[in-house]
Amino acid sequence: MALVKCPECGREVSERAKNCPACGYPISESKTDKPVQNKGEFQTARLIISIIMLVFSVFVLFQSCAVGVANSLEDNGQADGGIGTLVSMSMIVLGIAGIATRKTINHLTIRALGTISALIGLYCSQVYDGIFKDLKVWGWLLIINGVLFLFASNTIKKNRSSI
Repeated sequence: MALVKCPECGREVSERAKNCPACGYPISESKTDKPVQNKGEFQTARLIISIIMLVFSVFVLFQSCAVGVANSLEDNGQADGGIGTLVSMSMIVLGIAGIATRKTINHLTIRALGTISALIGLYCSQVYDGIFKDLKVWGWLLIINGVLFLFASNTIKKNRSSI
């Protein structure tokens, strides 16, 4: 239960109070004037991209296993199958974490998830240069996820500080 300031007298009042006990100003009506957010920002977008990551992780895992078998049979020394498997596992963990934290208002948790996702995506899309270029696509999906989470983190932080 949070305390809000009465717009009339400035005293702190329970957000559940109908009227300010000091001056009688209607608190429940005044709360609708302020942009108080009970839900995490970008909640729907974070949920959708987390589900997309979980769905795509199955494709990445299947493809990475196939590439790993092909690399073993050809004995070409490539690590695309192993890197793809790590990307798939990262997508699964970040997707589940994104779904689990979709209602959180803790901006540090969201920022940490966004940073981890963006760094893994940056590695796959820019740094890693294997023979299979589709890892760049999966890396960009992780970067998009990370940027979305970082925007959500900043918005949550702004809204929480304005309350």
